[in-house]
Amino acid sequence: MTNVGSAQSLLHPLSWARLNTISPSLEHIYWQGNASLLAQQGLAIVGSRRASAQGLVDAKDFAVHAATRGMSVISGLAVGVDAAAHMGALSVAGHTIAVLAHGLDQTYPKRHQWLLHQILESGGLLVSEYPDGTPPRPYQFPLRNRLIAGLSRGICLIEAARGSGSIITALYGLEMGVDVSVVPGSIHDPLFEGGLGLIRQGAGLVRSANEWLEDLGLAPPARPVPQPSQLWDADDDPRADGVIRVLSAQAQGLEALCESSGLSQADVQAGLLVLELQGRAHRTPHGGWQRLVRPGVF
Repeated sequence: MTNVGSAQSLLHPLSWARLNTISPSLEHIYWQGNASLLAQQGLAIVGSRRASAQGLVDAKDFAVHAATRGMSVISGLAVGVDAAAHMGALSVAGHTIAVLAHGLDQTYPKRHQWLLHQILESGGLLVSEYPDGTPPRPYQFPLRNRLIAGLSRGICLIEAARGSGSIITALYGLEMGVDVSVVPGSIHDPLFEGGLGLIRQGAGLVRSANEWLEDLGLAPPARPVPQPSQLWDADDDPRADGVIRVLSAQAQGLEALCESSGLSQADVQAGLLVLELQGRAHRTPHGGWQRLVRPGVF
């Protein structure tokens, strides 16, 4: 069920003040889930939809560290870094907020319907400034990014080409006075062009999740933080285990994977998401899926 309320009454005072400095103004918030998370400031983790395997691991790791410190992890439900951040928070029973660029009665991308449900079932939150029935339109995504920035105490950028949507989020953050940090990379890799440019504009540079959270003044976690290698074991998810058994180096479509695995479409999509975050599956430009083999993993 979609709820609607006054943005001023729902948001943390600092979030409301920051969003008030940016046009267009925000009057109403539509939400599903745990609306109390809006009264707190979370931490945003954003980055490339075409993130590298290392970028996905970093996004998960930063989200795990943030969640174990009691912070909500905020992102935009997109493929790549966004999905990895949401999943990182969920893996340690943390809270995560998905900020959407369309009505809450829709899911974009559709393959993340399962992830959306997991967020709600875990006590997380879906939020949008658009009423039900509003489809995803290109111009709404940059506007959505100002809401991600406004809800955040800090923003971490993990892999972003120049001009990407996550760069827009970070620029909104800098304009609002939000702490923006960048995980650096090679000057020769286009995936890091945007982030390196932000560092020149005043964003901070962080080399680890602990360094990021210490820079934000957050205390060490009250419980041990799992290492990335401990997360996303396919044996922990029967859907991922079922998909990896039939996935090969030759790209296969969703229907073929459903037929060969005997799983439903929803279960295959969920399994592929976990395997993608593990760096064990890759979606081809034509929409097929293929298996990636890492050293020591078969």
